[in-house]
Amino acid sequence: MKRVVKLPAWVRGDNGERRGMSNAKTDKRKLPLWDRVLGLLEEDLAERRERKVVVEVPGESDSSYRKEIGQLSVPELRSLDPVLREYIGERLLDRYLAEQGYVDLIKRGRAYTKKIQELAPVDLPALIEAEWYTAEEVRKKREQE
Repeated sequence: MKRVVKLPAWVRGDNGERRGMSNAKTDKRKLPLWDRVLGLLEEDLAERRERKVVVEVPGESDSSYRKEIGQLSVPELRSLDPVLREYIGERLLDRYLAEQGYVDLIKRGRAYTKKIQELAPVDLPALIEAEWYTAEEVRKKREQE
């Protein structure tokens, strides 16, 4: 049985739409810890939805042009380096999952996603593990550069 967590009013907004903590009128420090965690997750989802990635696409006769990855056609995608195509696929999947309201979790080494509305305080360790893993991946990439 799924446990559905109703988002607090400061996350939903006055007319029911979701909004981040940065728009909240309530003092964030007075909110319960779980509400603050949900607010931070909402902000992260908004950032992932809005993140734009632009790539250089090879054109005709040694020319190239820049295009946002969400606007690439199939032939343009095929013209890109395979490693870049894989990266673009990962970014597009991440954007889609954020648009659908999914957050990343890791439990006992198994990665999975869950809708933010279905999260419960018991999911906090899995959220922390996923954040730790992401931070480690970013650190490793920076060291390789």
